[in-house]
Amino acid sequence: MPRLHLIDLEYLGQPGAIAAHVLETDEGLAVVECGPASTLPVLEAGLAALGASLGDVRHLLLTHIHFDHAGAAGHVAAASPGCTVHVHGFGAKHLVDPSRLLASATRIYGAEMDRLWGTILPIPEARVRSLADGDRLAFGGLELRAIETPGHARHHHAFAVELHGERICFTGDAAAAVCLAAPEFISLPAPPPEFDPVLWRQSLDRLRSERFDAIFPTHFGRMDDVPGHLDRVQAALEAHTTRIREWMDEQCDEAEIRRRYRRWFEQLADEAGLPPQARGFYAKGSVVEMNVTGIMRYWTQQAEVAAAAANP
Repeated sequence: MPRLHLIDLEYLGQPGAIAAHVLETDEGLAVVECGPASTLPVLEAGLAALGASLGDVRHLLLTHIHFDHAGAAGHVAAASPGCTVHVHGFGAKHLVDPSRLLASATRIYGAEMDRLWGTILPIPEARVRSLADGDRLAFGGLELRAIETPGHARHHHAFAVELHGERICFTGDAAAAVCLAAPEFISLPAPPPEFDPVLWRQSLDRLRSERFDAIFPTHFGRMDDVPGHLDRVQAALEAHTTRIREWMDEQCDEAEIRRRYRRWFEQLADEAGLPPQARGFYAKGSVVEMNVTGIMRYWTQQAEVAAAAANP
């Protein structure tokens, strides 16, 4: 009988930040999300505690290719020659040749790249399977199904599976990030250039329609109140995008919007009782910077589209 294990990757020493989900079967392991390469030793230790190793991984399923979810994928593939890596078709080429991702990330993180993400390895093209909406993986008595869930990123899938009579889903970032110690606080990752709140709302509707018994966001852990959580994510999506749009309409410059957003974001964390030890991941300054950039970029693009339509 397949079994599910959650390995806390303790990203940068922070418990409850990034999870790897391990499906243990008689045919080997299927792993959903491997985290960044900087947490590879923790992943290996977690597998060892199960009596397994990276060499036992037969399938690695990635919700998307951002480094906090997929950075260690090349190391997993190198350690397990029989492993197939499954990822959205838009992301597959970047696993085979990560040079563009690395160049972009290095511009942002500079000398912090190795500490944050570790070494990124390419994966041979023959080992990467491109997934489309509805594609299935039958393995070890399980059937995992890819669900197209853009909004956070266009190359995003959630993975549904029935296990022990429960319909569950590994949601990546499609159900945002939530600290189980303060589930009312939703950390909404809105990275440029692919953040799209319209598509994200559609993804939330898609997840609602599936009527899952539980979901497992990569950040972090099992959520049993699926409808309530998805409603909170949608409310956060509306609140964050509306706030920044209002400040843009007031002609605030980007620096002022960042100041206002940071204060508001910290207030939300205080009101929800986000523990101090969790702030280093869920309410950190880099989330603020990313969200302001991503949301402002979205609204600027919408204004440009509207202007072009008005002046064909």
